[in-house]
Amino acid sequence: IIFLVLLLAVFSPCLETVHADGSQKICAKDLNGDGNVDFTSEVANCVTVQGSDFCPLGAVNCGLGVMDPLCPTNGTGCPGGTYNPTLNRCERPQIVTGYKCPTTGTTYGDQASCQNACMQTASCQTGTYSVSVSPDQSSSYWFYNGAYRMFCSGNGLYLSANPGGSSRSWTLSGASCSGDANGGENAFITYLQGSGNQLYVYGCDGIQDPEYGSWTPVNCGRLFGVLTFDHAVVSGSTRSTSCILDDASYLSFHDRCDWATWTGIGISGDSYQNCPLGNYPCGGTCSTGSACTAVNGCPSGYQLVSGICIAQPQGGVAVTVDRSTHLCEAPVTNSCTGEGFSFDPTGDSCVKNPDCGEGWLEGGLDLCIFNIGSDRCPAGFEYNAAFSACTRDSACPSGGILNRLRDVCETANVPSCPEGTAMDPGSGNCLADPSCQVGNFDADLGKCVLSAASLAQAGYIFNPGLDRFERPPSCPDGSSYSDPADLCTAPAG
Repeated sequence: IIFLVLLLAVFSPCLETVHADGSQKICAKDLNGDGNVDFTSEVANCVTVQGSDFCPLGAVNCGLGVMDPLCPTNGTGCPGGTYNPTLNRCERPQIVTGYKCPTTGTTYGDQASCQNACMQTASCQTGTYSVSVSPDQSSSYWFYNGAYRMFCSGNGLYLSANPGGSSRSWTLSGASCSGDANGGENAFITYLQGSGNQLYVYGCDGIQDPEYGSWTPVNCGRLFGVLTFDHAVVSGSTRSTSCILDDASYLSFHDRCDWATWTGIGISGDSYQNCPLGNYPCGGTCSTGSACTAVNGCPSGYQLVSGICIAQPQGGVAVTVDRSTHLCEAPVTNSCTGEGFSFDPTGDSCVKNPDCGEGWLEGGLDLCIFNIGSDRCPAGFEYNAAFSACTRDSACPSGGILNRLRDVCETANVPSCPEGTAMDPGSGNCLADPSCQVGNFDADLGKCVLSAASLAQAGYIFNPGLDRFERPPSCPDGSSYSDPADLCTAPAG
């Protein structure tokens, strides 16, 4: 079954406006949900689709989707997923089903195969930038009063002379530079030093002789600044940090301290690594193409609907879709109540065989019957037709004799007495003398008797008239009991 899935956004109502060339319907939609309508991005002209006006704001393309329909079922089995009882379906999140190369659109089963086809990797190739320096003035050029500043701008290198002198400049080809080394007023450049892609500019401050106008350098070795070169390497240095540079030939200089010695710097092309796959700078290795992206989807047995994988639950009755009626069809389930009943399609009813125990059903008589014989009697019994019963001779267990008058088994009685007693033939009872754990048995009282006098403590005598124990009071040595005082008394010392 094919369903047409229209993925149209919820359209805003169209309103009619009047223009010089006729009417035009517009619409507005708060796309970012800020509560305001932005007239630059949230207002548009309506479009006509199949004779109706629709707002294009927030709309997406319509597409034809295909999915297997789900039918009602009483199954709840969901291998790899979870059963949703509300929607009667199996659900599970999407999984990665493959990897897609963005440049070709091809999808591969694993990431390694996709990367191998979609990405190319190569070793970077090493080269050197072509850099040259051309002086803008003659090969030898005097500054006269020295220079106080050296700076860069684009592909130009400039040396600014002090008042009364002549400045100098160079043009870079294949490279550029930046920076400004400015010593300031009454300063003199004395020393240039190249390192890597940078040029360090040092100098001295100057003190002028008021009578003769000559300059004396002081505070030498001060760093005026650093110039940085792109695609170029600076090497070499001038001679001294305390002698004023006065003349230049190309990139060589001499100073006032030694007119004959020329020292200078060199500017040459820097090395680089370039990717042969795309002719762009790189380091070590480079690649071209696009990284593969994961493609999400559903595992076997599931289909993607609204961003979630769903499937028909398993374990229920078989359900199919009739392509002619376009309806879900399932066989009727006939339920029979009562143990042992089953559905009989002939009579369209639930049936079971009657229970005749050890007999059988006689359908003609509609009775359960079985024939009786000695083989049906318990062991030791025989069938007696006169009594319509199984019979056997009676027997008494353990040597007893059947008393047919009383219908009981009888044996001789052998009397016995408990330990410590003896049989009295006259009374037929077991007799023994009574014993007392404490005291003595009094035959007249029929009780165990313990004399109270035997319970007296040392020195006491039992008084039976008063039912108590008595003794005279005793006093410590050297004292005596005083009857009037009821105290022990002794002479005062």
